[in-house]
Amino acid sequence: MIKIFSNEDEVANEIAKEMQWHIQNDENPVFCLASGSTPKKSYKRFSKEMENKQSRIKLLKVVSLDEWVGIDRTSEGSCYQMLHQDLFSLIPLDDEQIEFFDGNATDLKEECRKVDSFIQSNPITFSLMGVGMNGHIGLNEPGELCWITVVWLIYPRIRKRWLKNIFFSRQC
Repeated sequence: MIKIFSNEDEVANEIAKEMQWHIQNDENPVFCLASGSTPKKSYKRFSKEMENKQSRIKLLKVVSLDEWVGIDRTSEGSCYQMLHQDLFSLIPLDDEQIEFFDGNATDLKEECRKVDSFIQSNPITFSLMGVGMNGHIGLNEPGELCWITVVWLIYPRIRKRWLKNIFFSRQC
């Protein structure tokens, strides 16, 4: 289903309502969420609405949509840092409720297997992804294969130049 909204606030309200619905109705809610500026308002509205529903938040699990390899999770602009700032810090989540990629893992295949295993045990009930300026969804670039398991990808030079703007002090 495609919905068209008049403005960003309408989108944020609709997404927050959808998240609330899943918290209230899913037996074991598992969210796979995008980071970034686009969902920021939605997360803020969701957290406000959930202030009096703390017991339901304790059922929530969040699994990583993506993370940058070689970037520490506390680095400004990392997917974890952005989600922590925009959502995790606003609702009472314990560390064991969050399964996130370790961008500094030495064994990327094992890191992917770890997240795959989490998803197998905790099926995703709600996912929020963004569509980028070049048409990418999540971090899946246009024209790439559609994967059914967790994978790591090497991005083309143009994406690496774009990343320099996010992580000013890093060489990409």
